[in-house]
Amino acid sequence: RLDRRVRDEVEEGDSPLVDEAVNAVKVLSVHKAKGLEFPVVVLAGAHAGSNHRNGPAVLRHWSSGTVGLRVGDTTSLSAVYLGERLAAREAEEARRVLYVGMTRARDLLVISGAATARAPRDGPASLIADALGVAWGERPDEGSAAARAFEWHVVEAEAEGEPARSVPGERLQWPDREAYLAGWRARRERAARIRRAPRFLTPTALASGDAAVGPKRAASPRVQDGGDRARRLGTLAHRVLQQWDFAADAAAWPEALDRVLTVQADDGGEIGREQPALDRDDEGLLKDVETILAPFFASPVYRELATATILGREVPLIMPWEDAIMEGVIDLVYERDGRLYVADYKSDAVDRSEAAAAAERYRRQAEVYTRAVRESLGREVEAFRCLFLRLGLAVDLPGGGPA
Repeated sequence: RLDRRVRDEVEEGDSPLVDEAVNAVKVLSVHKAKGLEFPVVVLAGAHAGSNHRNGPAVLRHWSSGTVGLRVGDTTSLSAVYLGERLAAREAEEARRVLYVGMTRARDLLVISGAATARAPRDGPASLIADALGVAWGERPDEGSAAARAFEWHVVEAEAEGEPARSVPGERLQWPDREAYLAGWRARRERAARIRRAPRFLTPTALASGDAAVGPKRAASPRVQDGGDRARRLGTLAHRVLQQWDFAADAAAWPEALDRVLTVQADDGGEIGREQPALDRDDEGLLKDVETILAPFFASPVYRELATATILGREVPLIMPWEDAIMEGVIDLVYERDGRLYVADYKSDAVDRSEAAAAAERYRRQAEVYTRAVRESLGREVEAFRCLFLRLGLAVDLPGGGPA
């Protein structure tokens, strides 16, 4: 038996259904009916077979490693041998499935099927007729083994009449013409808006209404000398704060500035790409950076950050935004007293009385950064905080804008 099992590659049968005692309607194939009993079993369509005409194009015998190929009417020698073995296995499987189906009936077994001109050899009707020695579709002789095994009912098919016609459905009504045209106009307008809009946006470009078109957003317009120097000073201040440990001694911030300038000199004098060098020996440079950072390190805002939990610095973001992709960098994300804050360093030279109005200019930036943090962390943001470094002042935009 073991040798036969290996040679014939008998597949493992399906297990019975779990929880057989559950009071429910069970839908299952004959293969899964093993071990179950039903009062009534109906095997319909007994005249049908497996409909395996040509078999698979590639045959493989796992134990010997033999591979056979069939391409159209051309078959390799090994495929002839493996095809015969496969046909024998399928014939045996057809008998097993029929046996399983027939023996699941406890009270009544009903088998129905038509008498066709060419019944498949592996169909239940052919297997039953061959086993009983009768012709399927004809009533066996009284007293024969076939008549004793089954109660036969032969039903003559009615003569074919007119071909069946499908019942016409309700006439479909054409949708409202104006609404249809309005929908397409809206689609065309949206497509045109998408083509005109930049693929990439930044909070700054969003606030300024920059609508540059292209795979990448256009570079910010170059500012003349004064603005260019101010932008580079702001970048330098950001570099210091990016690497700063808020738990450290606030008085040591000049040393952090010196380390940043040293790295700048080692990198060829650049503070980021496309940024001209700042002369390390320029006394005016050091004085300007001190004007930006000294008030911040001496302020209550800094002392508050010293007791906060810093969750992220210089956090890059990229996310869908309307018809474009928003990208940016969040200066600081931190938590204090269970509240979540998004902060951005501002090196603007503004008066204290103008700070609230200056913060409003960053409302769109607050909206973008707050949404990014909310969606990534799954938490509400208490406020977007503008940290005006020159004033040592924090101005909050509650909620950071619309959700």
